[in-house]
Order: sequence, then C-alpha cells, then structure tokens
Amino acid sequence: GIYRWVNIDSGKSYIGSSSNLSARFKQYFNYNHISFPKRNLRIYKALLKYGYSGFKLEILEYCYPEILLEREQFYFDTY
Repeated sequence: GIYRWVNIDSGKSYIGSSSNLSARFKQYFNYNHISFPKRNLRIYKALLKYGYSGFKLEILEYCYPEILLEREQFYFDTY
C-alpha cells in the first residue's frame, strides 16, 4: 500500500510504500526502531522531533506489490 505522513503545522508530507503495511507501521511506532542512529530517514527524525500528534497518517491506496513503485510515483507527482 501507499501511505502519507502529513505534518499538521507545516503541511509537508512524506510518501512511502510497503508490500506489508502492518509491518511497516509497527516499525514507525517502535521508538527503538526510529531512534536507532543508523536509520537516518527524515520522517523518523521528524516524528522524534514533533511527536506523533504533530502528524496525520493517511493510507492513500492499497495495491498489488507488482505496481507498488508505479503507484508510489503517481502520488509523488500528485503531492
């Protein structure tokens, strides 16, 4: 599926995709995972800085793994 984190104050967003959204969201909501120094994703840093309450999480689309990157690119271009 394709998902988007949106910073409530700034409106800036991060679009991501995963063939297993459940596993991906478990990572996002695991402090030890997102705070690990070698994981240097902007969204992790932003979640740590602003907290989860500073964001809304949207699931944009469920899709087959074969077209995941194509659909993710669509949303990059859209947003």
